[in-house]
Amino acid sequence: MVEVILWDNHEDLCKLHFLKEEKNKINFICPSPDSADDVRLIAQKYLEPFQVHTTTISNFIQKELKKVTSLPGNEDYRFLHKAEILMHFGILWKRLEPKSPDYLFLKVYKLFSELRSYTLDRDIFAEALELSSKDSFKSALVFWDYMKNNLYIDEHDAIGRMSDYYLEADGFLEDCFVFWGFDFMSGLQIDFVKSIGERAKVFVPFPKKVYEASSFNDWINWIREPVKEQKKLIFNKNEYGHEVRVVSNESLGKEIKAICGERLSSEQTLKEIEIIFPSNELDFTKISKVPFNSFFFKIKNNLFQSVLEAEVNKLSDKFIVNRSNDELLNLDCDNLINFLEVNLKEELLKEDSIKSLRKIKVLLSLIKNVKKINAIHLTFSNDQADLKITPFLIKLLKNVTELDLPRNFSIPLVGSNIRGVIKDLKSTDSIKKETLKIVIAIGESNCFSSSDEHFSEDLFELLSSIGPIKRASLLDDINKIRVSEVLKKDETVLLIGKEDLINEPFWNNFKKEKENEPLNIKSINENRKSDIFKEVIEGRLPSDLFWSSSSLQLFYDCKRKFYFKYIGGIDSRFKSNEFLGYDQKGIIEHRIIETFFNSGSSWSEGNFLEIAYEEYKDYLKKENINLSPFDHKKNFLEIFNFSRKGVDSIRSLKTCLPNTILKFEQVPEKKKNMKNVKGRIDLITFFDDLLGILDFKRSAAGKPSKKDFFEFKNVQMWFYLSNFILDLEKIAFFGFINLDELGDSLIFYRLEVLGKETLKEIKPFLSIINAKPLDYDLQEKVDSFLDFQKKLMNEACIEQDFFASPRTKKVCSYCDYKNVCDKNQGSENEVS
Repeated sequence: MVEVILWDNHEDLCKLHFLKEEKNKINFICPSPDSADDVRLIAQKYLEPFQVHTTTISNFIQKELKKVTSLPGNEDYRFLHKAEILMHFGILWKRLEPKSPDYLFLKVYKLFSELRSYTLDRDIFAEALELSSKDSFKSALVFWDYMKNNLYIDEHDAIGRMSDYYLEADGFLEDCFVFWGFDFMSGLQIDFVKSIGERAKVFVPFPKKVYEASSFNDWINWIREPVKEQKKLIFNKNEYGHEVRVVSNESLGKEIKAICGERLSSEQTLKEIEIIFPSNELDFTKISKVPFNSFFFKIKNNLFQSVLEAEVNKLSDKFIVNRSNDELLNLDCDNLINFLEVNLKEELLKEDSIKSLRKIKVLLSLIKNVKKINAIHLTFSNDQADLKITPFLIKLLKNVTELDLPRNFSIPLVGSNIRGVIKDLKSTDSIKKETLKIVIAIGESNCFSSSDEHFSEDLFELLSSIGPIKRASLLDDINKIRVSEVLKKDETVLLIGKEDLINEPFWNNFKKEKENEPLNIKSINENRKSDIFKEVIEGRLPSDLFWSSSSLQLFYDCKRKFYFKYIGGIDSRFKSNEFLGYDQKGIIEHRIIETFFNSGSSWSEGNFLEIAYEEYKDYLKKENINLSPFDHKKNFLEIFNFSRKGVDSIRSLKTCLPNTILKFEQVPEKKKNMKNVKGRIDLITFFDDLLGILDFKRSAAGKPSKKDFFEFKNVQMWFYLSNFILDLEKIAFFGFINLDELGDSLIFYRLEVLGKETLKEIKPFLSIINAKPLDYDLQEKVDSFLDFQKKLMNEACIEQDFFASPRTKKVCSYCDYKNVCDKNQGSENEVS
């Protein structure tokens, strides 16, 4: 029996009521040592101490695997850890691909491990490799056969064997099992959980709100029946009693000290605080913000990393740098081992006061690993010659040693009488009720904008048919719940930056009414250098301003630039009747594409050339532009090339779906509550009661990156989707077509809207523009954008100073006003 424990309140979950009736051993199985440590503290508080066993899933599998390998016929099987697999594959790959660049090895290894987590069927694995479309990745199939032929077992194979073992074994286990703290389970892990469930009670705790907002193919829905109606993740402000303070990065230390002075009485001899950063991993940049010394924190791979880097650099300097190929051929692993052993001996002979235990640990690990790598090499070699020293060997040795060294440390910083723990989101289970809790969300605008692994359409379809695909936005939702559960606790303070409130809609769920009042930018900057353009800034935002995607983008990018154009009415565009600007070329290209399809002409080079040239001449005449013969021809060839690519892309769509209707330069109807907006969409396509929304861009510079797009750094497409009457449930694809390079377009399609049959029909078009599947709930993203848009518009209405504070340096690079702008005068941003 497998039961998913859907919880609403984390504190209630941690009381472990669902285990109160269990009298036998309870096994907590966790994804990492950190989560195992956390749940161990919880279990000790609410369960009998000798009743509980906590472990990681990796350790549990290795221990249980002994039951399988001890069976008759299985004695020769051997389990390999990740570091050992890396050694074997490194030697094998270099023999298979001697001319391939070294960096490809880790890519092949990563692909092997990733696909292996989906299937233990060689035929399916081979099909997935074929769909990866890179010949150099085919060597991963040799890795598969190598493991099987040598009776080696990796963790994925071990999980599969244990699943079979539990399914075939007789009897019911008295123990119960709790799979605690999992953000994701692979298909193999889910099968393993279900196989244990055939013989024992199994519990999988999972946040109820995330389950209700989950997509059909998310991993939790492979264990429990999928939710019938997907809900939006909503947070009720009335559930949170925390305090919110808007602070800057510079004032953070003073603010934390002030909070401690207010919240902790001077009589307390031992003051304890828990500081939480809303990210999945800590780094020293975050930790350095905390103004106290006596704190504990766990951080990955740093205690030995700097020493390992130094020792590997020594190896490169000694054996690789400035060495000729002839010299390299005469050096083998014995030279490498001797060099390391001499260094180790020198370190061991030092006085204890200056001896580096970290260096000793690293050198011992390097020596051990190079000997193992050479031993594996000798099993391949016919002449039994030692492995030669190459750059690849040293890189492989470094990668293996990184896996071999301890990578997680609890580090104490001893100092003041205030002490505590610094935590990330993966360590929130053990947060104490009685401590002072400070959540620091400064510079965390992107902490809920994870990126998915990219698979081709065919590979995605294959893998999703055999197991769940890891979805980044599901992890983001889980992390949002983790943050919200911390903010429910007593004695909790949220310290947040102003930019984080503006850029990440999630944080606005936890603002108090008094924090909703607009910040007075004038008072914030009263002690700063006066604005040299102050006498110019007299106007306010016109009450009758109609917002477009361009004006909203301009205000977001730079308030001064917005002021110049939309309030000051200053037109800085260079105009000449002897010059054709990029924006003018774009207008002509749009007209050529539209005219070609509206003309009803069949495709021919001659027809298109005639239409293109007529539109070109007509525009030049209308705008009274007289170009030199050279510029006239050069500009036309460029415009002809770009517009032809646009026509080719839409012709591909029409070929796939002949009944497609094209509507160019559409001004869609506004939503009733969006009276002060305007916009024009380059192209809306209609087919099979569905629609697609496309915007043409002249180059990659005109379109956002995927990351910026989903963070609303580029507002254009979201502005269209949010403010106009467009049936979101019928939008099959949307995005930007790059006329310079179609394969570098940014288009997203929705499988749930298209359906598999239509997807197959439209596939050639989607391939030409390199479209990607949309991994987000479109309605949820639109709702988030509307919140973001409302904040920007409200801020514009109360803005008084319009400081020149560009969002990024790139904004200044392409600014028409950069030569007349007082950049940074009176602003909070530092852009140079």
